[in-house]
Amino acid sequence: MKSFFDYTRSEIARCLGHPARATRLYKAVYQDGLDSLPTSDRPAAERFDLSLPPVVNRFESADGTRRYLLRLQDGEVVECVLIPEDQRFTFCISSQIGCALACKFCLTGQMGLTRNLSAAEIVSQVLVLRAEISGEQSDRFSVVLMGMGEPLQNYENVLKAIQILADDHGVALPLRRITLSTAGLLPGIERLAKEPLFPNLSISLGGANNETRD
Repeated sequence: MKSFFDYTRSEIARCLGHPARATRLYKAVYQDGLDSLPTSDRPAAERFDLSLPPVVNRFESADGTRRYLLRLQDGEVVECVLIPEDQRFTFCISSQIGCALACKFCLTGQMGLTRNLSAAEIVSQVLVLRAEISGEQSDRFSVVLMGMGEPLQNYENVLKAIQILADDHGVALPLRRITLSTAGLLPGIERLAKEPLFPNLSISLGGANNETRD
């Protein structure tokens, strides 16, 4: 059974053959809860895996930052971070397990690349962290793809996850509150510039002096 979180709303509509039902299901899963579904729509939800990866460890810093290790279905673990700010939160999420860029200052880079994360595994990190702040005074958050991995080396899955997160009937996160951080992969940046859904872009130039960064 495939994860619900791997599908855009249009893909759910094609699976069900019923666009209105797909929209109701999408909104129930991401916003209102499955109890909000009409009885006639509930069998549609049973066609998908709605489980989220479990938290296997959490670490809390003195400043309130919380780091989570999530166990994925194949046994691999991925890290995401909850950063509290004034009356809001930043979710720092991962796009890969490990990273192929091997930046010397980065622990993830020293791991090497294990594999890309699926769109569902990227979206699931946001949903786990959103559940973590459900009892807080504010549930306002932004997302930065600044965790493990280079997002532009997992281009298709990252862009699909952004589409799911930004869907008005899904997480409904405005694009201005989604930031993709890259080490500066020019082909990916040029490709991203042509996308209809364009998040904020942050470029991290890993060099100790301006000559290297240039």
